[in-house]
Amino acid sequence: YWWFPVFIARKNNIQAIAYNAKGVGARYGFKTMLREKFARVKTILDIYVLGTVPKFLGEKIKIGK
Repeated sequence: YWWFPVFIARKNNIQAIAYNAKGVGARYGFKTMLREKFARVKTILDIYVLGTVPKFLGEKIKIGK
């Protein structure tokens, strides 16, 4: 599910790339995957249903050119 952060970025008009991280071991793998599945559902709800916006916005920092 490496593409999910890119999906969120593009939804917010941000150019982004993502790298797939090495998987975790079996001991922590189930817990991590379960947490991530709930986090993805919440993200979709935040974006499309609830219209949640960031709470703590500081000054904009320009990155790159």
